Amino acid sequence: MIRLFLSVLLALGSQPLTSARPVAADVEALLRREMRERRIPGLQVAVVRRGKIVLLHSFGIADLANSVPVNNRSIFPINSCTKAFTGVAIMQLVEEGKIDLSAPVSAYLEGLPA
Repeated sequence: MIRLFLSVLLALGSQPLTSARPVAADVEALLRREMRERRIPGLQVAVVRRGKIVLLHSFGIADLANSVPVNNRSIFPINSCTKAFTGVAIMQLVEEGKIDLSAPVSAYLEGLPA
């Protein structure tokens, strides 16, 4: 998934902002190819460039059992995706001296059981 994300960023980053429409078609083709190759049934994508949404699209099926298409209100489980972000955030706090990894969690969160 990270390779897919980076591919989208590279495709958008290599073009001037004024040519966002042709790039959007390239990104859509890239996403459809990756969905096919990786057997991704459905996804949503939003690309923000300089504070503006330059691509917002839904692809495929959100619920395979009921053939429900993905739309802009589809909700997907994130499963363990947040673990990497949480780990990086914690290590940034350690580097800033705001968290001591050897301290118990109860030093930072009140009301935990003993």
